[in-house]
Amino acid sequence: MSQRVAKWDNVKFILICFVVLGHVIDRFGSSGGFIGAVGFFIYVFHMPAFIFVSGLFSKRNIKEHRYSRIFLYFEYYLMLKVLLIVTQFSALAQAWKSFSLLMESGVPWYLLTLFLAQIVSIFLQRFSGRNVLLGSIVIACIAGYIAQIGDFMALSRTIAFFPFFYAGVLTNPRDLAEKFKNKRLLLVGLVILTLAFAAIWVLLPHLGSLWLFLTNRMSFKYGTSVVPVWGGLIRLGYYLVVTVMMLAFFSLVPYGHTFYTLLGAKTMQIYAFHIVIVRLLEDLLNVDGLLKQVIPSSFCVIMIITILAIAICLTPPVSWFNRCLFPTVSDLKKFWATLSRN
Repeated sequence: MSQRVAKWDNVKFILICFVVLGHVIDRFGSSGGFIGAVGFFIYVFHMPAFIFVSGLFSKRNIKEHRYSRIFLYFEYYLMLKVLLIVTQFSALAQAWKSFSLLMESGVPWYLLTLFLAQIVSIFLQRFSGRNVLLGSIVIACIAGYIAQIGDFMALSRTIAFFPFFYAGVLTNPRDLAEKFKNKRLLLVGLVILTLAFAAIWVLLPHLGSLWLFLTNRMSFKYGTSVVPVWGGLIRLGYYLVVTVMMLAFFSLVPYGHTFYTLLGAKTMQIYAFHIVIVRLLEDLLNVDGLLKQVIPSSFCVIMIITILAIAICLTPPVSWFNRCLFPTVSDLKKFWATLSRN
């Protein structure tokens, strides 16, 4: 009998939809107005939530030292990095010229971070989980002052997002899902996220320097004059705000099976191929330009492209290609078994 908790599959699918929507907004949208507010709102919590959920389901890899599964994430990182380079249709030569194996600022960073976070977590098992979590928060707040920590091995993001990952490792997914069955939390979560979005929409022109904390790519010195001095405290406040918004989001996600629950198992596939599909729609097919001729609302165009990209990512040809590029441990065992029989 499957031990999967439907709520977390629901969470994963909604979050991957946010990932695609955020990237489409980056490409087609505006940094201001309603579209800018939606993008900023998504970026506040969607990757911390994704990494927290990844931590929830990394326990066995960490506890049982399942290095074969952990190192698959590094393989996935390499394959995705190459895939994204060869599909830069309009700038392939420049992309190869600027290629660097371990410098990562784009989409593959998440896979590299998961690989590093699990390896580090194995060696931290001997310490108190609470002390590790608190220590990781302190280290992340201090690391922001070190300019040398940046895109190399996605270290800046790995350090900044590690507290969310480790919080997931320390949490029982079934117990947490049960807590969110309280109907009153749904209303509380709705109020929190509504107020958060309203505040972002109103204050958006003044929030530009806070993008530094949403991406966590660079040190505090790249912020405004206030950020380099108070960056550690701002990051601490960021952790608090994100945690509240993340829990509010979880409270809104259905507990039981929905029409999209099974798609929660396809998040890696969508994550790997959505940028390729969006590039295809933009660079080769000019879908955004065609849609803008018949649909006056930019947000509607963005939503159509997002839905279209997700739908294409779920098609059988993409699923087949995904299995070829990103095989699971069981896929590899079957492959080697077949070779040995032959």
